[in-house]
Amino acid sequence: MRFSLKALVKTLFGRQSEHSSNKSEAASSNRGVVQQFTSNRQSLLTDFQILSVLDYWLDFELFDIPECPYDFKKGIVSEPADDFDKKWLDDEQPFPAIKKDSKLFVMFQCHRAGYLFKNEDGENGKPLHPNTVTPKSYLLGVALIPTLNTHESTGEKYLTWQLSEEDQDKVVNLATIRTIYRRCRSSVPANMTLTDWVDTCFESIDQLLNKHLSGKKDPETNAAEPLTTEQLKLAIIEINRCIAREFWPTHESREFMEKYAKAVEVNKQDKYDESINPSKIKPHLEDITTFRWRFCYYPDGNEQNQLGPFFADDLNHIAEQIGKTSAKNALSPALYQYLLGNDNQVMLGSAREDVDSYYKMTRGFFKGRWPENPDYGLSLLQSCAVNLATKKIDNPIVAVNGPPGTGKTTLLKDIIADRFVTRTIRLLETESSEKDWLASDRALEAVLDASIVVASSNNKAVENISMELPALGKIHESYRDDIGYFRHQSQSDEWGMFCAVLGNSSNRKAFCDNRLNKLLRYLKGLSNYLGLSPLVYQLKGKSQDEAQSLLNDYFGELKTTGNIAAFIQGIASSQKFLKTHMGFLAPLSEALEKVADDELLVEEFVEKWCQLDEKLWLESLNALQKLAQVWWKSELWKHELEAEYKDAKDAFNGLLDNHSDALEDLNSSRFDKWGIDPCSHLISKAAFELQGNEEEHDAEARIQQLSPIGSKGINQLRSELFVAALRVNEAMIKLNAAEHHDTFKLLPQLINGKYQSHENTPNHETLWGLLFLLYPVMSTSLSSVESQFRLMQKKATIGLAMFDEAGQSVNYHVVGLLQRCKQAMVVGDPIQLEPVVPVQGEIDRGIASDFIAISNKDGETSWGDCFLVSESSAQLLADRAGPIKALIGQRQVGLPLLVHRRCTDPMFSIANSIAYDNKMVIATVPYKWKSVSSGWFNVVESKDSIKRQRYNNHTEADSAFELMRYLVEHQPDMAKGGIYLITPFTHMKNELQTNWKSLYKQSSNKQWMQQAAQLGGKEGGEVSDFTKDNIGTVHTFQGKEASVVIFCLAASKARGTTGGIKWANSKPNLINVAVTRAKHHLFIVGNYEDWCHEACSSQLIRDGMTIYNSMDEIRANTPLLLEEHLMNTVNTPEACVDPSCSNFSSVW
Repeated sequence: MRFSLKALVKTLFGRQSEHSSNKSEAASSNRGVVQQFTSNRQSLLTDFQILSVLDYWLDFELFDIPECPYDFKKGIVSEPADDFDKKWLDDEQPFPAIKKDSKLFVMFQCHRAGYLFKNEDGENGKPLHPNTVTPKSYLLGVALIPTLNTHESTGEKYLTWQLSEEDQDKVVNLATIRTIYRRCRSSVPANMTLTDWVDTCFESIDQLLNKHLSGKKDPETNAAEPLTTEQLKLAIIEINRCIAREFWPTHESREFMEKYAKAVEVNKQDKYDESINPSKIKPHLEDITTFRWRFCYYPDGNEQNQLGPFFADDLNHIAEQIGKTSAKNALSPALYQYLLGNDNQVMLGSAREDVDSYYKMTRGFFKGRWPENPDYGLSLLQSCAVNLATKKIDNPIVAVNGPPGTGKTTLLKDIIADRFVTRTIRLLETESSEKDWLASDRALEAVLDASIVVASSNNKAVENISMELPALGKIHESYRDDIGYFRHQSQSDEWGMFCAVLGNSSNRKAFCDNRLNKLLRYLKGLSNYLGLSPLVYQLKGKSQDEAQSLLNDYFGELKTTGNIAAFIQGIASSQKFLKTHMGFLAPLSEALEKVADDELLVEEFVEKWCQLDEKLWLESLNALQKLAQVWWKSELWKHELEAEYKDAKDAFNGLLDNHSDALEDLNSSRFDKWGIDPCSHLISKAAFELQGNEEEHDAEARIQQLSPIGSKGINQLRSELFVAALRVNEAMIKLNAAEHHDTFKLLPQLINGKYQSHENTPNHETLWGLLFLLYPVMSTSLSSVESQFRLMQKKATIGLAMFDEAGQSVNYHVVGLLQRCKQAMVVGDPIQLEPVVPVQGEIDRGIASDFIAISNKDGETSWGDCFLVSESSAQLLADRAGPIKALIGQRQVGLPLLVHRRCTDPMFSIANSIAYDNKMVIATVPYKWKSVSSGWFNVVESKDSIKRQRYNNHTEADSAFELMRYLVEHQPDMAKGGIYLITPFTHMKNELQTNWKSLYKQSSNKQWMQQAAQLGGKEGGEVSDFTKDNIGTVHTFQGKEASVVIFCLAASKARGTTGGIKWANSKPNLINVAVTRAKHHLFIVGNYEDWCHEACSSQLIRDGMTIYNSMDEIRANTPLLLEEHLMNTVNTPEACVDPSCSNFSSVW
């Protein structure tokens, strides 16, 4: 934690004292009572309890673990103390580069923070998760500023150092300080509170730094003299030892640190950790337990400043607002609902059971739809989700549980399209004759109500949807020619500048530099009709050779954008003002007509022009200059934009009329015109009844796949409305841009958080409104919300926040964005990957118990249990808050999506069984090629054959690549959609990546490996990229898919890693994600007998699959069509048959 957060910590601990003293009072008080939904009962949640939850989350956020830098890619790696002399005191070595912002970051008492994993029963500090690496942390880090000096007499260069006075350059490990307080009370004076202890620690650190690093004071200026490098080294050594004496002074505390905080470099004695006074070495070594110090040099500034916490300011600000008023007044409707839950949730059963509920939830006749294949509409539950989202006030939170491949992104895109069409209608209604009407309160309200922010803790999920929205290739071919939103200012593979990809500071800078500024320059240049004035200005003083490239670019762009005709018409309409120049302009028009008709290339046209003699050349430039002046004075640009705007409005309004006609036709049962079938499009409740001899299960599967009011004709109309709305918005912005240039210039400052104003509570609604006017959708990672929207502090400013992959998001990481939005769409799946939480449950519960009531015994529940960071996620809390709840087995979820369209069997059936209580319905189109059967490649190792220990399973790695080679070389249909190698364990991932690199060094492997790197549509893919793109742990593949997945299990009894087998099976999440990455084919590689008895992995083999004991058996497997494979029954080895199951095989 940075020293700059000291005040925040003090404020939090102050409120914590109030929590402690008011707990009994709060229990008997009914002030500010609201309803809180829990899974088994209703309880009362007061404003005080809401504040307690936020403070608990803030305290958890501040319990951060600073880590020693090990960024090898950037070349920023912390170095041990014994490298200090070589780097800074060796006369034969030159100093590293010293720049204006260079800083040396010194870390004291560096250790492995095993105490994070200590259990209450005293078990040693080992992480339970096989992939968790114990953090290499430190107790205190400070930055020093180097200055390069020159001796006046000798001219030699030497360094001096000063302690940075900036608080963000001082980092303290609050987690260690608090752990000592909780676990080693003997280190803490009796009766000292945690607040007092932390204050004392900060004071002690300040005194140490001032004493040893500030240098002697100049008697005249009172300024601290800088330290020489030798003085700095001695000061660091002494501070390191003093910290050890100060923070773990007793025998018990030293024993605790020795047991749970191992050295960063094991078995290394630090020569710099000896006492300065040789006569006192032994007593010092006996009295203290000390760890080594390390250092890291940042030539371009201290990158430690970029560390978190990322959510503390938002949590504290919201808590303070509650303290000033009440939770209901202080919180946005979305955040209020998120914290309280929803006491009026409707339990949704099957479509056959709850006909009325489903029918009521699918009556919305939306105006917008994403331009995807009109033959396919939203499924029943997707349609329910979109319907619920349209009721913004009634449903501030809409929680959707989407298993893999059930169309979460599809429904999000339809909501975006519908909101955008609604925004367009409202903007047209606010239009007036006022010049700046587009920045009026009503217009900005319409824009902000429709504004959308897509966010996720999964950066890949944010990247995927940000790239997918404007991707031309993702638009159905029937709309590709018509769709556009500033299309010519976008990249060639995009249809428009619809989504602003923001997030961290580098993303924001890249967006401003490459996207926003380009658009703003274009808008500013619109008043220069066809950009002629800038061209004339650029041509001044240029030779004809230099001018040729400018003219090629200019007229080439006109040709590409279809504006050659407009240029010709512009000359024709201005003839009466250009009589003296028509000698040039008339032939120019004729030549341009040939260019437009492809009778003359742009390059030939320009080349002939530039071959004129000097006199004619100058006359041509004068004619161009006069033409530009005439166009400017006649406001030709404005007339064109007005015509464009009128055409766009007329087309849009015509489609709106069609939409109204369609609604009237539906209400009058005139279905034929729109291709509506009352049954398949759920116009009638009769569709929910059994059809003929249909079984209940089959009926449910059929109904779930139906598309309410989703015929091809209706789908086309909605998509065309969205495309027309894009055109209206572009024309509207272009026509009115001139009135807002001065404001537009401020947008980059707003995005980067540097805009200064005199608002006490910065919100800048006009600026945010204009930014959302240009970019209706913005994307960000959750960790960047606080910094990105620092200048938006008013609650409920954003219309809709979409949280993608919310099952992976820590429950409080969404708070800042929830507070800033009117409505939230929370989409995810708690049965896929869970949030990454930096501390184990015991520490979390210890922090929570200072603020909220939590249960301590099995079978008990307390009101605060659902808020525990280590046992919840954003999706789980949102599921309690949405309008709909459902059951998947014993799990309560929000609105579920059940129609699966990614995986074929056996992957679908495996996931459906282990994670979704067989509630999902398969709608995946079977593949058409013949293939060998998916299956389990049984790899058995003897202890003697094991070369590398634990999860580095070299035998399985060899088998996986042998299998992969066979697929690439002999089963190209199977392999063409790409192959992923996935494993539960980090060490196995490293083994696979190392093995891949080694294989490529052998010439016999190069051809098939190059082929493998280019599978999955990656033409030109590099073998070196395959390791990071196609090999990894399960966590790195959520949201991705490939035709084939090879799932390497790695753990086995022979390797002594049965704990890993238990961990991988402790919940279905990990295996569920791994399996559902495979669209068509799945191969498990591992010891079948060791894994076949566990709850989840036992279901990785089922009918339609084969157990292979060698590559020869795989090669011998007959390629069949999918339906033929599924007819085959798997032959389970006797050792893996559950002995508790009765066997009737010999009865008949």
